[in-house]
Amino acid sequence: MIVVSTEKHDQLLECFPKIETLFDPDTIDPLYKTGFISGFDHWLSEAEAENLDITKHFSKHQAFYETLFQMGEIYVLSGDESGYAFFEFENIAEFRNQITESIEESEFLVLCLPTFQAVYWGNYDSTNALYYRDDAAIQKLLDMANTAGLYFLE
Repeated sequence: MIVVSTEKHDQLLECFPKIETLFDPDTIDPLYKTGFISGFDHWLSEAEAENLDITKHFSKHQAFYETLFQMGEIYVLSGDESGYAFFEFENIAEFRNQITESIEESEFLVLCLPTFQAVYWGNYDSTNALYYRDDAAIQKLLDMANTAGLYFLE
């Protein structure tokens, strides 16, 4: 991955105002709505979550990630509320490798999706956070998730 240019960084900050508030669930700016994209059609019970093998659900998420990449702009946000940077992938092979590694090593990526005005935040139980600003813009992303066999939970 490579760091985006200063110009692109500034454009992403315009697209994602107050993005630093997403690093702490207690400080998320009301500008962002929150939902979740999941491999399950319900919230997992504690027992289900404890016995979950995330690799079994990887193919659904992989298909969704591939579609996102093909849609165009996709950036990784890395850092914390005290400092962060945006990165972009050089090619689809690098993207696939990063996604696979992030799931296998439980070091989940934070994907910024300007087309949808959304931030997609990986998580442990095949249920990833989705922060978005516009209901109309997010609908196509939710349709793509549904096509991949994923569900939207609120």
